Amino acid sequence: MNLLLLRHLLLLGCLLAPLGAEDYSRHCKGPNPTEVLIADGTYKGTWEVGVTFRQAIGATMTQTFKAGGDFTLKVDRGTYSMGMAANLSKLEGEMRSSTVMQWTVPAAGAQADQKLEGFGWLKLDGEVSGSRFKAKSEHSTSGQLSVTASLASRTTSQSFSNSMSLDFVADQGNCEGASGRVLSDTLTESINMAKRAGVSVELQAWTWRMAREQEEGGDRIQKFKEELSKKAPTGIVRTREAEAIRLGKLADRIKKDEPESLRECLWLLWTEHITQQYQAWAQEDAQSLKGYQGDWSGLRQRIVRALETLRSLSLLGQDECTAGVQEKVWMAMQGALSYHLDRMARGQAPINHLLKVLKEAQILGTVSPAIEARVENAIQTQAKTQADLTYNYFNSAAQAAKGAKRVPAKDPAVMEAFRTALNAEKAANILGLELRQTLDLADSLGLFG
Repeated sequence: MNLLLLRHLLLLGCLLAPLGAEDYSRHCKGPNPTEVLIADGTYKGTWEVGVTFRQAIGATMTQTFKAGGDFTLKVDRGTYSMGMAANLSKLEGEMRSSTVMQWTVPAAGAQADQKLEGFGWLKLDGEVSGSRFKAKSEHSTSGQLSVTASLASRTTSQSFSNSMSLDFVADQGNCEGASGRVLSDTLTESINMAKRAGVSVELQAWTWRMAREQEEGGDRIQKFKEELSKKAPTGIVRTREAEAIRLGKLADRIKKDEPESLRECLWLLWTEHITQQYQAWAQEDAQSLKGYQGDWSGLRQRIVRALETLRSLSLLGQDECTAGVQEKVWMAMQGALSYHLDRMARGQAPINHLLKVLKEAQILGTVSPAIEARVENAIQTQAKTQADLTYNYFNSAAQAAKGAKRVPAKDPAVMEAFRTALNAEKAANILGLELRQTLDLADSLGLFG
């Protein structure tokens, strides 16, 4: 069984695999080149703005305006039909405001106090983009103005209406919600006018935040989470393969079928899930192989299970981006193979056990060329290392015998070291390595008569 035949077996496994399975790293990158901070869904949120105006020339004036409220935002960017997108997003919210002003003219003994309260309904103004949405409020304000001067006072009721424009800009967002800054052309215009008049301005919080709400019947994010948490059927030979195929189909669906606004969020959920799952499996496999010194049947079972993890990563389309996970498995597997090759070299295990690793190479099924090559390299590297170690021991034993004036061919220690080194060299040759250092040394020592 040579490496060429091994490649043929692996190629046969690839040809029998489902279409598309050869794209071993197709899911190493997310579906969207641009980040969507506001995903489709229903959210509950709050917002607030505030500003204080101060003037202290001739008269002292302080006026503080605050506004804020709750809102419910349903983001539904709809689907495209005849080149047009249906805007199905809605916003229902409120704007509550308060204005408190104190104005004094010490020289004239005059003072004015203003207290106003306002309310308005908040409505969506335009469409929701990936990182912002706009709203308008027809805002009604009422209250009173009290003026005191020359020991006389007067209170006047006030009421007026205006229109307030608000721009909600997301600075961060994910599947669970978003937050950011509130901008307002209406307020900005007032602030600029005040500054031109020499009035100082102090800005307070201009922020908003919202969190996803569970929709009736469950929203797409929640349903996707539930799908992720399901497991492939148990009690079958290739449980991990079945799980990889299931998760791979979910990733394909994100890229092809889910709304564009949701893809980034769903992708983050998918990546987090599969990372945790395969890190756990790799750790389990590495632990089962680490330090294993049992018989061949136990080692074979552990190798098959570890290779299933690597095969699953290929089926998931995560081959190139899971180097850390794979390395844990390979280091443990190589250590276990090293011990078994050592047993073979010492004649404590038949060499045909190693051939079974190759003959059963089809257990790999569909794997990437990189994994296929590493299977070969892992076995070859351990065989070469073992052959070199046993050759060096054989050479040392031969030199010690010659130094003690003993005939190497009649020295038990030399012959025992020779048999061990020869077994290791034969194993390396069977695995495709061209080695004959042990044979050459034995010939030079006259061990063949």
